[in-house]
Amino acid sequence: MLQIEKVVKLLDDYHFDVFREYVKNISIRSYYPLLLLDSINRSIELEQSTEEFCEEIYIEDNPNDEKTKKKFFQLAHYTFKLTQFLSRNYPAYLAPNINKIQHFINNGHLNKANLYLNALLDISEKIEDFGTYITALNIQALQYELQENIKDVVKSYTRQAEIINYRSLVNQIYLYRQQHFSVKSKPKNNADIEAILSFFTVHFESESLVVSALSQYFYLHGLNFFNVESFFDKATFDKIEKLEKLLENNSYLVFPFLEDLEYRVAYLKLRSLIQNFDDNRVIELSTKILDNSEATFFWKNFASQPEIFSIAVQASYLSSKYNTAFKSNHLETLPDDVKKRLDTLYNRCEILINKKEILNAETKIVNLTAIYAGILILGNDKNNKKAIQLLEGLLFTYQQIPFHAYIDPIFAVKISAYFNLKDYEGLENGYRRYKKMTDKKSVNPENDFTIHVLYYTAKWLETNRNQYLKKLQKLIDETPERARNTKLLQDIIGYFDLDFFN
Repeated sequence: MLQIEKVVKLLDDYHFDVFREYVKNISIRSYYPLLLLDSINRSIELEQSTEEFCEEIYIEDNPNDEKTKKKFFQLAHYTFKLTQFLSRNYPAYLAPNINKIQHFINNGHLNKANLYLNALLDISEKIEDFGTYITALNIQALQYELQENIKDVVKSYTRQAEIINYRSLVNQIYLYRQQHFSVKSKPKNNADIEAILSFFTVHFESESLVVSALSQYFYLHGLNFFNVESFFDKATFDKIEKLEKLLENNSYLVFPFLEDLEYRVAYLKLRSLIQNFDDNRVIELSTKILDNSEATFFWKNFASQPEIFSIAVQASYLSSKYNTAFKSNHLETLPDDVKKRLDTLYNRCEILINKKEILNAETKIVNLTAIYAGILILGNDKNNKKAIQLLEGLLFTYQQIPFHAYIDPIFAVKISAYFNLKDYEGLENGYRRYKKMTDKKSVNPENDFTIHVLYYTAKWLETNRNQYLKKLQKLIDETPERARNTKLLQDIIGYFDLDFFN
């Protein structure tokens, strides 16, 4: 019996329905997997042949042809991997079968109970659902004992002990991480860090893929957490990709509920790529992180660091390329895929910000609101006004919180919004407030440069006084490298015909 066939027979009605709906809505590629699911008879007592499946799924092909069979087995393997949806959202999806098996045994249907038990043993072992597998092994061992089959009793208990050890290792891995990854007591010596991380390395080659994957992840996470320089080395990046491949090839594996290891690994990969900014790969990965979060239901209740980071990365990238809302034809020149991406970011930020309990920290609220405002200024006038409103509310609500690190990015976005709206009075008030709040305090030079470029340009547009052009020229002369690398400045020079700066 095929593994996907066993899974379908083991699913109760609820889990079958949500899985079928997921497969149905994946993409156009889901046509054949859906057809396979609908072709499987859910009775545990009925086993279908490969030829029967091929005849029902590939109507125009010869069901006995080797090419057709090969195509079918590839489909079966692919569809089984799609059970990652169940493993991630309902990791105990096999557990209802324990009650079912007990019910059949208690009612004198031992043969039927064992059909379920054998299928359950096979699939729970394959996906490493330790809890269900241990319980199933215990039922098997005690049944062998009642039948006085001592050899198989020992075999079942031996395997049960191995799985209990794996489950215990998973608990130890999480406990060790909590005990040793402390912000307040981070070791600075690389030797001390390696000593801590060596706990994980001994489990890299574990026969349990779950134990191996968790160990590899927490080791790599430790390199990032402890700010080890080697985290950004190619060798470390190769290890991240190796772990990513392991999870991709075994996507059906069951991890503890609320654990999204694939998501966490993608975040590490993104952090590594950021060091040597590769536009295409960074944006592709950050987009994937955000999009994939929608397929994992529990993220509706939490704001994950990978998600916020991916939103920030996309906001930074889009802002660096499309911060031209001051142009009259801005929306007309925005590519359709960018508009679609902005809509996705708007919606996700709105959900997170409106559910402050999800963010669970004032600094996260401040950070995400500032990022959201930075995305809004890439849109229409209504969005720019909303950005100003959000940032005004932020500065008022959290004025007692020391979030100096956010001041200059907040004002860079706010002043950009005023500039886009041609609200030069609001821009000047914002500029003066910025100067007052940052007096004698360090600021990000790029944000400060942007703020001054917008302020001097706005004053020139408003008054037509050359003194502001001279100040703008001086700013550019004093920071020629920053001026050359600022696309916003180049767009302003071109749009307002300030050719004398070149």
